[in-house]
Parts: sequence; structure tokens; C-alpha cells
Amino acid sequence: MTQREFDLYGIFTGQIREFERWTYEDAKAAEHEWIERTGQEGPGTGRAGVSPVHQWFSWTKELPRLRTQYETTGDFKIIFEAVTECINARLPLPPWCAVPLRGAWNKIDGFEHRSWDDVFGRPHPGINLHDAKRWLTIKTGAVLLALDRIDQGDEVIRTLKKVATDHGLSYEQMREWYYAHRELYPITETLMSDGWYYRKKTGEPDSGACK
Repeated sequence: MTQREFDLYGIFTGQIREFERWTYEDAKAAEHEWIERTGQEGPGTGRAGVSPVHQWFSWTKELPRLRTQYETTGDFKIIFEAVTECINARLPLPPWCAVPLRGAWNKIDGFEHRSWDDVFGRPHPGINLHDAKRWLTIKTGAVLLALDRIDQGDEVIRTLKKVATDHGLSYEQMREWYYAHRELYPITETLMSDGWYYRKKTGEPDSGACK
């Protein structure tokens, strides 16, 4: 452990280095061990804490994806999304997220700006919030329903057409949403344990469910 690493993550350094060494199989093994040790009966989080798979996926897949988005667009909203991801996964903030956030706070604390928008930017410029919220609700429900049915073995095209019809959508719109989600969160395996399943999301190519 170098001094620089300890300066970045403190007491979390050992766990962070372990996450970065893990393969998918390592994460899966740690997940089963955690289930046996804690008696956890649900995916992700609970009274026993956050599952190893949740933390591993967040640190090695989700946060790097957000970093790429932020470095490409400079949209500060992505920093807040990363902060939320770290909170949910009980992880420390990576430097790419912590540094701009601290810089923004220094501007506020130093009385450099009167408005939050001057520091962070407007969160949804040019967007009708009512319409956006409505479409998000429809999209989330439709995509999750399609994923669930297809993961249970239903034929992809038939399922997308049925879900689209039930939600008042075109097949083309439903197909776009579905494959966009699959590209962002490829689903390659389902973990079974004591009557519940945790849908595993990895950065590896889809095993064929999207074809």
C-alpha cells in the first residue's frame, strides 16, 4: 500500500484494491460466501449490508462508465449520479468525482456565487419536467417487464410487441429502449439462492439473450 493510495481511500484502500483485482468469478464466490455468512434473503442491500456483487459491479463497471460520461460531457449532474452510486454501494468517492465536487463546494464556501445553478449548472435545461417524468415512468415499467419476461424464456420480438401494445407504445420505441438497456447493463447470469434471485449485471458481452 503506497502513501498515495492511503491518501485517496484511507481505511478503504485494502477493499478497493481487492475489488480491482476481482474477476467475475471472484465476485460470484464472494457473493455466495456473504449469503451463507449473513443469511441475507434479498438482492443488493439489507440489514446485513451491501452485497459484494453490488459493490464490485458499482466500482468496476458503473463508476467507470459515469467517469467516461463526465469527462466527455462535463455535465455536473453525472457527479451527483456517481455520489448516489457510492452511497447506495457504501463505497468511497473516487478522485475523479471527489475533486470536482470539492472544487464546487469551495466556490460556494468562498462566496464566489449567489446561485447553485452558477456552480453546478441547471439540471434539466430545455426539458418539460412533467413530460419527462411521465415518459420515465412508462419507460422504466415497460423495460423491466420486458426484461423479466424475456429472462424467463419468452421470445424477444413477441414480448416487445406485447409490452409495447400494453403500454401504448410503438414497437420501434420499445425495441430502442430494450436494446439500449441491454447495451448499458448486459445480463449474463442469474444467481439463485434460497428462493430469491439476484440478476447479475456485468460488463461482458451479452450471452445471447438480446439476439
